[in-house]
Amino acid sequence: MKKVLVAFGLLVGMAFSSVSFACEKPESPAIPSGDSASGSDMLEAKKAVESFLQAAEAYLECARGNIQKDRMVADMEDVADKFNRELRNYKAKS
Repeated sequence: MKKVLVAFGLLVGMAFSSVSFACEKPESPAIPSGDSASGSDMLEAKKAVESFLQAAEAYLECARGNIQKDRMVADMEDVADKFNRELRNYKAKS
């Protein structure tokens, strides 16, 4: 019986800890300068931005406060704008 209670406690603890990890605000990815980046650098940045946006969407689903959500949306827009600007710079040098 004691082992069952300990196992149950561990499972409950793991469930709550995974919920808290799932609701962590993602860090903005590094975006290389389009003036000096290679094609592979820009491709890696694109993948990082896509991953960030997916994580940000998940964060928006579990964030509780409107201020948190507003800040995340602003961060998402900033990252997308910066990537698009650097991508235009990269394409202009080609």
